[in-house]
Amino acid sequence: MRRPNYEDVRWDHGAADAAMGACERCAAELDRTLGDTGHAAAQARAQWQGNHQDRFAQERQALNGHGRALVIACRAAARAIATASQQAYEEQARRLRERAAYEQWQREEREREAREEEERRERARQQRV
Repeated sequence: MRRPNYEDVRWDHGAADAAMGACERCAAELDRTLGDTGHAAAQARAQWQGNHQDRFAQERQALNGHGRALVIACRAAARAIATASQQAYEEQARRLRERAAYEQWQREEREREAREEEERRERARQQRV
């Protein structure tokens, strides 16, 4: 049986959880801010006329697009961190299972070798008698 990997997975689950939380809070704050500025922009737009109103609307649309892209990116980052955390957990669990199986195999091998040695001694003792 092949010797398993005895190095633990290097992953800080606490830091990963904190990073996921930060990404989710950032996305939520951006969402809230986009909503708030949308209401304020609607009121401001009502006061503007002509070219200025059109330009304001175009710039607001571009800013909203960038803001939505940031929200999506923050949520995607949180999901990626969650996926990496789950993979680290699963890999560590796999390594622990492999170690346990290897150590069980080693115990069984030592026991088998001890039995065989005892049988050899017994045969040698019987041959001398």
